[in-house]
Formats: sequence, C-alpha cells, structure tokens
Amino acid sequence: MASNTKPAAALDVYLLDLSATLQESERSAEHIERQLTSAQHSPARSSLVQPEAVAGLLSVSITLVGEARRLGQSVRDGRELLRQIQNECQKLRRGY
Repeated sequence: MASNTKPAAALDVYLLDLSATLQESERSAEHIERQLTSAQHSPARSSLVQPEAVAGLLSVSITLVGEARRLGQSVRDGRELLRQIQNECQKLRRGY
C-alpha cells in the first residue's frame, strides 16, 4: 500500500499545479479579451489620427503582446504538467 501513496501524492501535486496553470491561462485570456474589447470601442473623433489614440493603441498592443507571451508560457507549462500526470498514471497502472 505504501508503494501507491507516493505516486498518488505526486499526482495530486501535478493536478493542483495544472489547475493553477489553467487558472492563470484563463486570466490571461480574459485580460486579452478585455483589452481587445476596449480598443475596439474607442471612439474615433475625426478622420485624422490623434496622438493620444496612437499612444493608447500602442499601449494596448504592448500589453497584448505581454499577455500573449504569458498565455503561451502557461500553455507550455500546462502541457508539461499533463505529461507528468500521464506518467504518474502509467506508474499507478503498473503498480509502481
């Protein structure tokens, strides 16, 4: 019985890490969506490009790039955690 405790405990840790990683991904995706919605609803005051509008769009763009990178890293972390969970499940199936 003790031999199954270690893989089960590791599996619980991996599952908690995966849950946290997915929550971080969800927050990043929501932030990206809010930024895009905000940028799309910015009123155009005239046909001329206003410096403030350009500065605002650049700021949103920089923020979106950062969030996209965080989201990409979170997905990579999630995939690695999933691989570790799969390995632990295989160990449990074999009786470790």
